[in-house]
Amino acid sequence: MKNKLSLSLILSVSIILSCTAIPSAYAASKQELKGVSNEISRQKSTLKRQNNKLDKLQSELKKQELNITSLEKEIKQTKRKLATSTANIKRLESKISELEQQKNQQSNKLKQLIHTYYVTQHSHSAENLLRDNSDEDRISQYFQHLAKARADVIEQLEKTSQQLKSNEEKLTREKKTNSVPA
Repeated sequence: MKNKLSLSLILSVSIILSCTAIPSAYAASKQELKGVSNEISRQKSTLKRQNNKLDKLQSELKKQELNITSLEKEIKQTKRKLATSTANIKRLESKISELEQQKNQQSNKLKQLIHTYYVTQHSHSAENLLRDNSDEDRISQYFQHLAKARADVIEQLEKTSQQLKSNEEKLTREKKTNSVPA
């Protein structure tokens, strides 16, 4: 009987101990589960914040890429304008050079006409007494021809001067358009 009692006591103690161990194991397991659940929530929250940051960065990257594309278009357009302006400047400089040569030629021609008129007029006045009417008519026509040629050269010279001035003004405007503000 003592054995039975001892066996029964051992069995009772074992049952009591196992009953008390199960709830504490259950509580420990519940506590671990709660800790794992909190860790998962924290990781989800961190992941969500990182995804939001990534979305913001991608949005900013897209905006920057659009800005870069826009600036590239502006640069290309500016380069085209610069090339056009440079071509215009070269054309105007060439035209100005031609007009200056033309002006010099016209000025020389006018000098020659004035010189011829002066020489002819001077010699005409000295010989005027010795000539007859037919010579006088011929000389008069010659002077009219010289006067008309002189008037034509003066008119051409004025037009050339105006064209030269106009082209110089265009060149100045074109150069100002091309100048980059400091």
